[in-house]
Amino acid sequence: MKHSLKKLLEPSLIFFFSLNVLLWDIQAPTYAYFDELNYIEAGKQFFGGLINLNWSQPPLAKFLIGLGVHWLGDNPLGWRFMSAVFGSATLVIMYCWARIIFRDRPFARAWAVLVFVLSLLNQVHYLQSRIALLDVFMFCFMVLGLCLFTWSYFIDGRKSILLLAGSALGLSIACKWPAVTALPFCVLAWTSRNFKNGRGPAVAQSLFYFVLVPVIVYFLSCASLVNMKNPSYAPVVTQSGNQYADLLPMQYEIFKAQSQFSNDSQPYTSHWLTWPLTLTPMWFDIQYAKGPAGEQQNSGILYMGNPLIMWGGLLAVIFCLWQGIVRRHSVALYIGGCYLSLWLSWALIPRKIGFYYYYYPASMILSLALAFTLRELKWPVKWVVAFVLATMAIFLFFFPTMTDESLDLNSFLLRAWLPGRI
Repeated sequence: MKHSLKKLLEPSLIFFFSLNVLLWDIQAPTYAYFDELNYIEAGKQFFGGLINLNWSQPPLAKFLIGLGVHWLGDNPLGWRFMSAVFGSATLVIMYCWARIIFRDRPFARAWAVLVFVLSLLNQVHYLQSRIALLDVFMFCFMVLGLCLFTWSYFIDGRKSILLLAGSALGLSIACKWPAVTALPFCVLAWTSRNFKNGRGPAVAQSLFYFVLVPVIVYFLSCASLVNMKNPSYAPVVTQSGNQYADLLPMQYEIFKAQSQFSNDSQPYTSHWLTWPLTLTPMWFDIQYAKGPAGEQQNSGILYMGNPLIMWGGLLAVIFCLWQGIVRRHSVALYIGGCYLSLWLSWALIPRKIGFYYYYYPASMILSLALAFTLRELKWPVKWVVAFVLATMAIFLFFFPTMTDESLDLNSFLLRAWLPGRI
């Protein structure tokens, strides 16, 4: 019993520490901004018996946003509270995932803590955890599925764990369709593992646990949330009076919405090839005002990753792929393959436009790649500490543009990264 409680202590400390960090001044800005305008209203529908007018995304993440509003009220804290909760849970899972990956290495706990710290300081996660968007919910379930899959892949391949992994990935897709980018990695990794070990049927197992199970869980979650007082997935309207008949037509409408978005009036569109280099950050919100002496004051929310993690992590991924392919290091190839699946899948997803924040899931794998690379290169502790402190300094430098702090024009432009995109 004491041993079990001790195992829960570290994840609990990480969760509550992260939650306090993410909730700090989460009410800023005090108005709904960026796509919050759509998803806050969409979330309320599940508790107000309203018509679902936001039919371009699956329902689970919107339901969770609505749950926060239902508990804490129709205010900035209520809008964003569940994002902070799931953002904190994500950091716990990242820590646990690293513990699995570095399980047989010296100082495994220390490397897992490093992954947690880098994941927190990776600015995109901080931003996603403080806004009522769908992505943090999607990634939380995704990383849970990947963590369970990693446990199955390296330690314990029991069917029950595979079933849980596939179910978590299904819940991720029920938050947002781009979560399917994790499925090819699981299918290919599990198939190759079983072929290599002479176990079969590899392909059938992979397709069952990482295609069929996620699809079933996806439809079950949609079915459980479609039963509202006045259900209607515009423009699909049930004529028979059976709202569950809307489920299949709803998928077609989501597909049309996802594949037909136009880049008209979208100033921050970008190509997926540019995301790893942090060339296309975007403003979630930007405001101009006058200070007490009439000087210009600017505030806003700049969505961009921590450059040291983004660029250093990209080099670390290259190192992982080299170690995996040339040196046949299974863990290195696993990390590099996971990153490539979450990023390169965007080359196949049929969307006419892209945004830098779609890179969020892939960018979170960079923490694992960095920790693995620093460990393999045998960096001295003082160098690792210096790297973390430099990462923290960059995070704090951009902190005002992550928390809607009012700045004078020069300070604002200094943090704008690419002022031409304002």
